[in-house]
Amino acid sequence: MTAPARTRGVTILELVIGIGISAIVLAGSLLLLQQQQHALQAGNQDRILQETARMALGHISANLRAAGFGVDPALVLDFGSQSNVRMERAPGVTFNTTSLQCADANRVTCRDRIDGPDEIVFLSRDPEFGHVLRAAATAGSTALTIQGPLNTPLYPGQILQVACYSNPMTWAYLQVSSLVSPTSTDTVSVPITASANSTFPTQNPLLGDTCFSKVALGPPTTIDTTYYANLQLDAKVFKVDRYRYYVASYQDPLSGTSRPYLMLDQGLSDAGGNAMVSVVTPDVEDVQFAYVFPNSPDTAHQLVGTTAGTAIPAGATGIDLAPVDGFVVYSDPVAPVAAPTRLTHHPANIRLVKVSLVVRAPAPDLRWTFPGNDQIPAALNRPAQAGPAHYRRLLVETSVPLRNLDAQLPYFPTYGFASDQQNPGGG
Repeated sequence: MTAPARTRGVTILELVIGIGISAIVLAGSLLLLQQQQHALQAGNQDRILQETARMALGHISANLRAAGFGVDPALVLDFGSQSNVRMERAPGVTFNTTSLQCADANRVTCRDRIDGPDEIVFLSRDPEFGHVLRAAATAGSTALTIQGPLNTPLYPGQILQVACYSNPMTWAYLQVSSLVSPTSTDTVSVPITASANSTFPTQNPLLGDTCFSKVALGPPTTIDTTYYANLQLDAKVFKVDRYRYYVASYQDPLSGTSRPYLMLDQGLSDAGGNAMVSVVTPDVEDVQFAYVFPNSPDTAHQLVGTTAGTAIPAGATGIDLAPVDGFVVYSDPVAPVAAPTRLTHHPANIRLVKVSLVVRAPAPDLRWTFPGNDQIPAALNRPAQAGPAHYRRLLVETSVPLRNLDAQLPYFPTYGFASDQQNPGGG
């Protein structure tokens, strides 16, 4: 007789062991998946941090490298108002400067802080804007008539530089008083702020120089060598751009939380008088600047703004807005023997700017809990300070040379025979 076949199965113990092993494998797989997801998120945040830093540094560096182009050296870097500044292009003229967003009482300290972000303000002439003066200007003029067309608007607060191309090649700084819209007309009227003094940038009294009465009569209908010869003696109008970089926080109406931004203020306003401020890059938590005076005989203070916890002083060892040896003008020698004015700590003698940025992730990461995650890292002369917790942060630095401040002659663009000769850059 054949024995019945034995029923095969698993015991309770075997089942428990199998489920346990499966649970361990599944838990390991989930943990691995979670770690991979976290690594992907961390990598994505790192890329965002790097891109934010690249954009912010790139924006500042690109404009800062042009600082000083076509502008009196004493005006290039704005650390506060100055008195009795020497002006080479108007012999014998001295003037007072008005600072952008900087109270006179604060002076240097309005730009350099050890308890928060710094800011920087500088000037450069726009190389893509140049128009011939079409009507004689006089002292106290409230408008300039320039050669059209005008392809970009001019906003209230825009600085203009009117330059004579005849000896002694004088220039004057003016300020647009109301909006000028783009136009294709042959002549354009630009309203300017009237002034009874020579304060920068409203130097209307300097327009009394006879060189500002040498104006263009309009484009010739045929090639006229006399016309083009006279054109080189006409007065030209250029645009001087002002840049103020700083950090400001704004509250997100959806989340109710504040978010820091790198901002740009160019001292302009719209037709209604509202300040025009641009958002450069989000999530820039801090910006710091330090300055190099390579020609200073005081070797211990050739670099200022890098000693942690020590603000840049106003004076001969920091930023000197009233140098005993006077203000720098183009013709002051740089080499082989530098003029005394070139050796001071006046901003005109800065040759390199160190820029330090702290950027943070767009949102906090609660897994980011290592010691110090609630601090903004130290940068240049600002010590580490408290900040929102659980944010990934990145500290980056670069150095920007100011080559235009080594110039010993101003640049006057050449006007040729092209059809757009009076407006070579299309401005």
